[in-house]
Amino acid sequence: MDESRQFLATKDNHIADTKEARGLKLGAAENFALLMVRAWVRVLTAKRGSAPVHDALNIWNRGFCQVGTVTASKSLDQFMSMLARKSQHKIEIGCPKCLAPNSDEQRILECMRAYQRGDVCKGRGLLSYWLSDEDMGFAEHQLILFVAALSEKAYIFRDRLPCSVGGPARKTASDADAMSDHLEAF
Repeated sequence: MDESRQFLATKDNHIADTKEARGLKLGAAENFALLMVRAWVRVLTAKRGSAPVHDALNIWNRGFCQVGTVTASKSLDQFMSMLARKSQHKIEIGCPKCLAPNSDEQRILECMRAYQRGDVCKGRGLLSYWLSDEDMGFAEHQLILFVAALSEKAYIFRDRLPCSVGGPARKTASDADAMSDHLEAF
């Protein structure tokens, strides 16, 4: 069995159409990122060659074609691969039909938002829940490339996610330097 399968679990307990779920409004960037993360996990966890794999690959391909960025596709794939292989905790990811993000999905979205805003300190803090310091560099680099590619296509994460984990954003001069190092390769 592939070792990455033990880290990501697709959870198919769809959140019902409740007042809470209807009140959770994600922006275009958050919805896109959440759907792509869920599609990636579905491909990893579903039976090879099954309809769910085909559907998830279809969602992935159509999604990135519609946004128009191959770079974002490659970077998200690399980030998720690192997270799947090296996570220190099991990660629960919903299926593409789930209405609202769970706590692990919220953490991923908040991490993306932090990096897109240039808040490296907060991004690293959120990633450190899953990754060791030695594994964080590669994952962080891929995540920065992903959100930079989305920014180029005007997919901007909201200032504060309606379901946020973590505290207020903090930005320092060293954060700007760390971001520029990653974007030079972009």
